[in-house]
Amino acid sequence: MNAEELAAVTEALKPWRQGDAVVGPQTFTHYADLAKPISQPAAFAAAEAIAEGDPLAIESIDTTERGLVVLTQTCDLIRPPNQRPYVEVAPLVEVQPAVLNEIRKRKRPNFVFIPSLAHERLVGDLDRTMTVEKSIVAGWDRVTGCLSSAEQADFARALARKRARYAFPDEFGEVFRNFRDHTKDQRKKATLEGQHVEALAEIRVSADPDWDTPKAGLTYYFIVEDGELENEALDWPTQVEAWANKLIPDGWAFGAAVAVDLSTINAKTYVESAAVDTDDFSPDA
Repeated sequence: MNAEELAAVTEALKPWRQGDAVVGPQTFTHYADLAKPISQPAAFAAAEAIAEGDPLAIESIDTTERGLVVLTQTCDLIRPPNQRPYVEVAPLVEVQPAVLNEIRKRKRPNFVFIPSLAHERLVGDLDRTMTVEKSIVAGWDRVTGCLSSAEQADFARALARKRARYAFPDEFGEVFRNFRDHTKDQRKKATLEGQHVEALAEIRVSADPDWDTPKAGLTYYFIVEDGELENEALDWPTQVEAWANKLIPDGWAFGAAVAVDLSTINAKTYVESAAVDTDDFSPDA
């Protein structure tokens, strides 16, 4: 690419921001071993290879998606392509209204909410990412994904949550699964506890003195949606203590259970605690 072409691509990408998208049929590519296919597209490709007598090898699999959303940070996106040539993207997928609401609340870390595409129920599928060069993005018709700095911050936070999930000790697996099943049941029955679940934004936990100490004391922070702490129909102190008791593995100590929102939890507590993967607690799609 000559200097003039580099300048043209740089200029074309100046308006682009993390969370922007291209909407319309787009090709997404991943690699699969056709001898051991896992995804449905790979299984189709394997069946086609068998029918044609081709060897079952590692192949690129192309699928047509509803569009692509940009995951690359804005500062890297707008840098000249000879310095940062690549852009990371994820496919757009359509979800049901209830699932869209879960994604908007960041309760499904495998997806990211895109405010401007909410009316089409299109979200980014973070389990599938692909790298393209900036000259490709320069030819796309940009759709603004986030309409405010607050929405841009929410988008970035969703990406960070997906990639920074904590590896809890093995004994947490069973209590988390039991909690997931319990909360799903309460939602379906539309109980008072289910109303608390609906108002819950995130669950974080810290270990005292630290996670390297076996059977440490656990403190759970139940972060609720803005305004829900003042909802007189909800009894947060009682509810979060009951939840925390369900989330203490045998032998571990119960430190405390606290209901907070993002305006009342301090930054040090937030950073030093680990997020429980509430994707496992969401209703089935």
